[in-house]
Amino acid sequence: MFKNPFSFYGRIRRLEYALTYIVFIIVSNLTFLFLDASASDLLMAPFLLSLYLFFSQGAKREHDLGFSGWWQLVPFRFIWLILLKGESGQNKYGNDPKSKL
Repeated sequence: MFKNPFSFYGRIRRLEYALTYIVFIIVSNLTFLFLDASASDLLMAPFLLSLYLFFSQGAKREHDLGFSGWWQLVPFRFIWLILLKGESGQNKYGNDPKSKL
């Protein structure tokens, strides 16, 4: 789990995506909580890093479903990414993340 988290290539399972989503929500809430307290642009760095991580993991989750990573830009698509089971076996985006390869 969490091999090459900042890469946009490959496939991941629902659990890894859900954990990434939880981390993104926590980091973004903390960032904006502290951003209100001070006007430092340095506080935006953790948010931007978590945003990049969220989109890279989202692209890999879309690949697990057999779709292009651009589909994650559809509003509320993240719900489907958490709920839907990925394709079994290999697809054009890589091996099944459930396989023991």
